[in-house]
Amino acid sequence: MCYGAERNSVNFAVYVIFVAISFISGASAFVMSDVATCEMLGDRANTFGKQRIWGTISWGIVSPIAGIAIDAANTATNNQAGYTPGFYVFAVLIVMDMILLHRMPRLRMGEQSTSFFKDIKTVFGGCEVVVFTVWTCFTGVFFGVHASYNAWFLEDIGAPKLVIGLSYSVMTLLAELPLLFVAHRILGRIGYFWSYSLSFAASAIKLVAYSFLGNPWYALLVDVIGGAAFPLAFASMTVFARENARQGTAASVLCYLNACFEGVGVVVGNFVGGVSFEKVGGR
Repeated sequence: MCYGAERNSVNFAVYVIFVAISFISGASAFVMSDVATCEMLGDRANTFGKQRIWGTISWGIVSPIAGIAIDAANTATNNQAGYTPGFYVFAVLIVMDMILLHRMPRLRMGEQSTSFFKDIKTVFGGCEVVVFTVWTCFTGVFFGVHASYNAWFLEDIGAPKLVIGLSYSVMTLLAELPLLFVAHRILGRIGYFWSYSLSFAASAIKLVAYSFLGNPWYALLVDVIGGAAFPLAFASMTVFARENARQGTAASVLCYLNACFEGVGVVVGNFVGGVSFEKVGGR
């Protein structure tokens, strides 16, 4: 038993290390790809959502495939496979992504700031940026709870892996995809802050509705509304950084907002979600 406990402790430590590396590298890649996309769009940065929908489409297609693969593997191995098939699918897609990125033409950055630190100080000293930063942190809290505990909660109420995969498909294909496609119209009509407010409302409705779920299949109906949170917030954050940053500082502003989102909001959301699960349960 001591050997088993020691082995589990080592496995957990290795898992934590790899998760940390994954989040660090993943966050950097997401930010840089978003900035590069906005740079290529130039004056049409408000159409960022139309480019981001392809990631949404991929997520919506791959999620149920991974869920089916996990269910099939565990059925064949008497529940010994765990989530391993999902990691294999992820590894194959990452290799394909690396090959495509290697074949892309090198991006030419626009004119850089001649007084970088002064411009950064001016941008971050603005009231609008400060308020937007606070809202971004709170948005990260919602996403932290959802990203880490959505699948866990569904498992607790007896959802098969297929339902968990389909929940992400519903969010991406029925909510995120159409909203990202028209994000520029939404931002142009109601602005960044109202878009964030709608994102908060969608997250709140999902969390409250989940607390009443008995049949896990009904989660798919709730996810149509909950799926609106990501496109409304993410498109707002990216375009806000691009349009409010001074020349040559867009990448830094977006990195700053993402640091608040991931490094503050998501961390707090994970912690609060973990404590809540332990103390009061998923509901």
